[in-house]
Amino acid sequence: MKPITNNEVKLISSLQHARYRHRHGLFVAETWKVIKELLPYFDLHLIACHPSFPIPDSVSLPFSAVREIDEVRLRKCSSLQTPREAVAVFSLPLQKELDFQTLPKGVIPVLDRIQDPGNMGTIIRLCEWHGCSTLILGEGCVDPFSPKVVQSSMGALAGVTLYRDVDLPGWMSFNKDKSTSEIIATDMTGTSLYKWKPERDTIFLLLGNEGGGLSSELKQLADHTITIPRSSRSFSAESLNVGVASAIILSHLTAHSLLL
Repeated sequence: MKPITNNEVKLISSLQHARYRHRHGLFVAETWKVIKELLPYFDLHLIACHPSFPIPDSVSLPFSAVREIDEVRLRKCSSLQTPREAVAVFSLPLQKELDFQTLPKGVIPVLDRIQDPGNMGTIIRLCEWHGCSTLILGEGCVDPFSPKVVQSSMGALAGVTLYRDVDLPGWMSFNKDKSTSEIIATDMTGTSLYKWKPERDTIFLLLGNEGGGLSSELKQLADHTITIPRSSRSFSAESLNVGVASAIILSHLTAHSLLL
């Protein structure tokens, strides 16, 4: 195993920033659990391993890509508070063209300016768990390949096709087809989730920004607006966190066989 070079440490450290991820076409993943999930689906550029945490027997790596890294350099490369084990660098997947005709049937979550990495990672995990193979991210969303999102998604990136930086109002206006799909907005003033029934094979589920909710342009495009009803004993003035709301909605659709 070769020791990692200073240039390789600089490269990995730079990938904490979106502009360098895009410039180099690379992203970072940490811990063996996450790395193992991503290995079959993303091209490995290099991996730096701490000698105290050897490569698991279940992980097969090309020898030329493996580097040994000490604790000091690992901290420089890591986004974790207590980094350990390994840091891997993968190639970013090519951005596919968002073509309405090739999208799968079922529920397709559409994210409007979701900016918290933890929320993004949670939603990606929920999509993978509930069988939503497609996730559409509008302009202004946090980069799904930022280290914090990659870590919080816990390898679920491998099971979800992402369409990034989509002009949502423009794309959805052009592709709105009521004969095959419906657009569902989420808002505190909508119809109860438990009283709503889908009417089409494809459902675009709009989920809005943590503080501002959905944009007015997207609300106007929606065919229906739904909400998660609160208990009469609830006195909270706040709406549910978008990650929590996504979990409730997708779980309900799955339990009632509405997630086609």
